[in-house]
Amino acid sequence: MCSAVGFWIDPERGFDFENPSLVNPVEDDVRLVAPPRPVNILEPFLFLRGVGPQQS
Repeated sequence: MCSAVGFWIDPERGFDFENPSLVNPVEDDVRLVAPPRPVNILEPFLFLRGVGPQQS
């Protein structure tokens, strides 16, 4: 899974599987619940370039 803004994890209730998004619609706009924390954005590009984990 990848996300440009990340996922919302409520400090009291934990991860909400029904609404994992940091983006919430508010009237005619959208707002982020917390600061963005991108997840797995770079890895797909590295895979396409043939760059992978280095074996030691």
